[in-house]
Amino acid sequence: MRPRLRTALGLLAGIAMMAMMTLDGRLRAAVLLLLSGLGLKLWIAELKRKQEAAEEKREGGAGSIANEGDGRQNAGDR
Repeated sequence: MRPRLRTALGLLAGIAMMAMMTLDGRLRAAVLLLLSGLGLKLWIAELKRKQEAAEEKREGGAGSIANEGDGRQNAGDR
């Protein structure tokens, strides 16, 4: 897990703990739902980033000669 993700999730957890101590009722539920949704979004983005990095590594990396094409121009490029 990257340090930035760990920091962001830690801050969200801290805000959630403060919300638990200070809010009550529907407002607490709404805030906790929002914070959990943001945490889930961050986690999914990290998983997607890892998957894309693994695919790029398997394909030889972006910008390699193999991915440049054969040098011919497309019909729209002429």
